[in-house]
Amino acid sequence: MAKYDMCEAMCALPGGVVTMRRRSLVTPLVIFFIGVALFVCNGFLEGGSDMNNLKSAIVLFGAVFVLVGGAMCVIRLGGGGMAPWCEKESCFLKKEELKFSKEDKMTVVNLVEKQDFTNLRQLKQANVSAVMVVIWKNPSGGFEAAQVFEYNELELQPVSKLSVKA
Repeated sequence: MAKYDMCEAMCALPGGVVTMRRRSLVTPLVIFFIGVALFVCNGFLEGGSDMNNLKSAIVLFGAVFVLVGGAMCVIRLGGGGMAPWCEKESCFLKKEELKFSKEDKMTVVNLVEKQDFTNLRQLKQANVSAVMVVIWKNPSGGFEAAQVFEYNELELQPVSKLSVKA
């Protein structure tokens, strides 16, 4: 999909409103160290026939937490954790996807071009993503960027240009 093209277009906005940043390592490290703590706690439990199930469960959960936390760290350090960052409010942008039927295509395109995202969200959405609107916004709603895509020839093709409401 053209998610990366959309992010590049947002980064090219005048004034450096949006930049790409690596997500924080705090959450993956917390998950990793919870797994390590579970392994340490397992070592303090005495072995016995009545404790075998508990010890096995602690080892299983510890291993899952260590593997998931480690994998998240590697992904974020390896470059897969880049996300759009709003410089004005110092926060990551949230992605929102709205799906509409093919019949609503022109209405959706007109609303995006007018930057009327409130009425766009009130339109009836479809279960099938024949026409999809991708919106990147900051939590306060001060910045919103949207683009319309249409499912065509087994992929999503852009239908409109990037519309930015700052």
